[in-house]
Amino acid sequence: MRVRTQDGAEILFFVSHATGETVGPVFRYEFERAVVEFSRDPGRIIARFSDGSGKIYGCPEDQPERKLWRSLVAVRTGEPVPCRVSAAMAQTLCVNGAQESVAQIAAFPPDLIAVKATADSEQVWVRGLGEVLTRGYEQGRLPSEMGTPWAKGGRTVSLRDYRQFPSGLIFPGSGTG
Repeated sequence: MRVRTQDGAEILFFVSHATGETVGPVFRYEFERAVVEFSRDPGRIIARFSDGSGKIYGCPEDQPERKLWRSLVAVRTGEPVPCRVSAAMAQTLCVNGAQESVAQIAAFPPDLIAVKATADSEQVWVRGLGEVLTRGYEQGRLPSEMGTPWAKGGRTVSLRDYRQFPSGLIFPGSGTG
């Protein structure tokens, strides 16, 4: 997904549960005077500044239970929770925009679908999808921009003054419902 913020920043987001291997999470933020990255190797957030200096922020996954415990303390004491509804609204809005950008979700070609069944579960994935997403991440291009045969680009959707989910539900506090 390609997103442009109100201030003109571009965000590219590559994610799937339909790959045969787990890659992430990884991220790369490019700013005017720094690049901030995270990957499993070396397993920590590192900022590299344009003046040659750097800063290591550690690994956000070192204490995954910390957010849970902070949330429980917040419920008991009334302290602010780590992630408020207002923070989640931006993600919800973005996902709705992505849903509205295509009239119908395209199916992968059947010959690319792989299935591995065991006694306990079944894993289904798309052959080559992980490689396409990794290449897109590295090149800053969506699969549809790389000529991937099965990929279909969506239309640009403005989310300025967005008030309604695609299903017809109204955003709370939007004054339209």
